[in-house]
Amino acid sequence: DEAVETSRSPAGGTSAETGTAQATDTVAGKTKERSERIEPRDSVGDLNAAGIKAGEFPGSIKIPGTGDVSLAIGGFIKTVAIFDSDAENMGADFLPATLGTRRPDQDGAFSLDATLTRLHLDGRAPVTHGRVRGYVEADLNSGNDGSLGVKMRQAYGAWETDVGTLLAGHTWSTLMDLKILPEGLTEPTVSGVIFMRQPVISWSQPLNPQFTYHLAIEDASSNDVFSEEPSLGNTSLPDAIAGLEFSPSDVGHLRLNGILRQIEIDTIGGGNDDAVGWGLALSGHLKVLERDRIVFSGVYGEGLGRYLLGIQSTAGAAIDPASNELSLRDNWGLMLSYAHPW
Repeated sequence: DEAVETSRSPAGGTSAETGTAQATDTVAGKTKERSERIEPRDSVGDLNAAGIKAGEFPGSIKIPGTGDVSLAIGGFIKTVAIFDSDAENMGADFLPATLGTRRPDQDGAFSLDATLTRLHLDGRAPVTHGRVRGYVEADLNSGNDGSLGVKMRQAYGAWETDVGTLLAGHTWSTLMDLKILPEGLTEPTVSGVIFMRQPVISWSQPLNPQFTYHLAIEDASSNDVFSEEPSLGNTSLPDAIAGLEFSPSDVGHLRLNGILRQIEIDTIGGGNDDAVGWGLALSGHLKVLERDRIVFSGVYGEGLGRYLLGIQSTAGAAIDPASNELSLRDNWGLMLSYAHPW
């Protein structure tokens, strides 16, 4: 909106070279002067202008009186329309393992569901050695039946250093590969993949720009035993998980995860037994045709139970009624997908 004068030659003509140079200097100077006057917000009549400042990551503000703590409040409102042709009230989270476990409705069922609406708080701050983060996330799908009920999805703290990241809290299992989950209208509950949120203490560290390793101990609370006789889990060791990820530039990635877990039972009748469960998961994605993605996952193990999506958690282990001993079951899953953005 500001006019720029150009110089004139003694004969009254315009000196294009000189005029352009002067115009550039004038514009640059006025732009710099104008940018120095711009403030994050209009302070006139604003009693809180000094207290509210932009945070250090997108969407955040600095909390007054806390120094350098940045906080972001986010989330979304999601409403989905569901028509289920053969089962009644399955919920917004479609769990293939529950098919056939509820009353069938041959005429189908229609529902509107807003329980996947989500809210999160994300706080971050620099410290002497790195940066700390606190993250809390909840949705309204506690019962997975269409009724509104708060469900905590994630609640964790993380300390990011120049060496690696230490994380503790309730979040996605380290046995998962979050990069392979396809997009979906609701939760991407795809059969054959590892899918679990639970209490975790993990350490992740890059070895070089292409390789990163992950180590974790996770909650061992087990509902993996199938028995007609009531049983009590008394697992004395955490689930131990390790992973190695290879990410060559922008081509894709490959991740190998492994788990060892102790499954123990005490039956009401006085018997007790234990067994070591294990599993390996190989997953990754490959970018093709500039924007498309091929995604794959293969999982195999014994006693994976609740970790493997698509089977009942009680399909991980069972009590042999003949010997009253714990018997682990083979678990495996495969997933392949192709994604093309329109």
